[in-house]
Amino acid sequence: MTNRIILHSMVKNEERNVHRLLNSCRGWVDAAHFLDTGSTDRTQEFAKGWCETNHLPCWVDSKPFKDFGSTRTAGLQRCRDYVASLGWKPEETWLLLLDADMVLGVRDDFKKQDLKHPMYQVEQFHGEMRYWNPRLLRADVE
Repeated sequence: MTNRIILHSMVKNEERNVHRLLNSCRGWVDAAHFLDTGSTDRTQEFAKGWCETNHLPCWVDSKPFKDFGSTRTAGLQRCRDYVASLGWKPEETWLLLLDADMVLGVRDDFKKQDLKHPMYQVEQFHGEMRYWNPRLLRADVE
């Protein structure tokens, strides 16, 4: 079994943050999918350029924002479609859901090959606040 992780991020006008996000994911994700909901800056160009420079498969998609639920659902389906286009098995691929202003931190003992559950909660930090949030979903889970 070859477990893979694909970064999925809904973005809008995030040219200031997308490089930081991608740099934090370097070495941990096998591809990236961005759903742009109407950027008027260079978010799409920056994401594509970073991925090309770093030899990371990437798909930048566009969809106007309607509401969070329907846009997130559409984005996840498009990310799953991208997984299929890469020829990856959905049962061996996890979607890492991060916002562009987030930074990924990975524990020293994390091993991608140990992933087996359909969903993982990730500890998030915001200042002094810490909480758990489902951020890693297997691609075959609806």
